[in-house]
Amino acid sequence: MLCPLTKAIVVAALSVNATVAQVNPDINLMAHMVQAEAGGQPEDGQRLVVDVVLNRVDSELFPETISGVILTPGQFAVVSNGAIRRVTPPDEIYRYIREEMKERTNTEVFYFTAGGYNPSGEPWQKVGDHYFSKLRKELQW
Repeated sequence: MLCPLTKAIVVAALSVNATVAQVNPDINLMAHMVQAEAGGQPEDGQRLVVDVVLNRVDSELFPETISGVILTPGQFAVVSNGAIRRVTPPDEIYRYIREEMKERTNTEVFYFTAGGYNPSGEPWQKVGDHYFSKLRKELQW
């Protein structure tokens, strides 16, 4: 989990156009994941994918780092199929990450899939080609 001080440093550094990989490799990893998973989706869908990762980081049910969430086996298809390594995220993906770290669009989404709602979550909303789900009530603290 990014502590408030680390989060503030990352956000401040990103706002002055520092190289993202120099600031925090997790941010760079997330940008690649978002581009690979949602590069063809509308902006609000891309932001929600960022929120899925950040919400998981903040939850006791998932790993406490961005890389831990993204690299957990079976969580994101683009990791297992290698697509995450074949994309170059555009600047706007980094901007979305920076903005979502300051203020999230949605603090309740935990899952997304293409083709239908994830059975692990509670259906929430379809955005673009992705179906977003909240954490099931029985799993919430």
